Amino acid sequence: MYSFPWMWSGTSILWFVIFIAITSGLFLLADWARKNNITTKWSDWVIGLIGLLILVFTAQNITGSLAEEEPVAAQWFVAVLGIPGLLVIAFAMANVWRRYRITKLGSSKGKKV
Repeated sequence: MYSFPWMWSGTSILWFVIFIAITSGLFLLADWARKNNITTKWSDWVIGLIGLLILVFTAQNITGSLAEEEPVAAQWFVAVLGIPGLLVIAFAMANVWRRYRITKLGSSKGKKV
């Protein structure tokens, strides 16, 4: 059986484990939300996944920059991509939380929620 020599390097195994952890975490999050009657819209998932992809891209660039011994570039990746990625995920979480509070407390007309 033919195998590529770079197929199972330490870095590829690391990213495979990260992918498995993210995937199982998303399935557990969806299951938990369903069990607790938390309604989500498809746009919440899309916004959250975009933020997650930005964070994964940031992590990949950080590891690459540190492997090339460029710590300043890694710090810039955190500032330019990491923080906005966290903000995008926080925005998706805030949308879900706001919708959950409104449905939990009833209509928000005339009430402070």
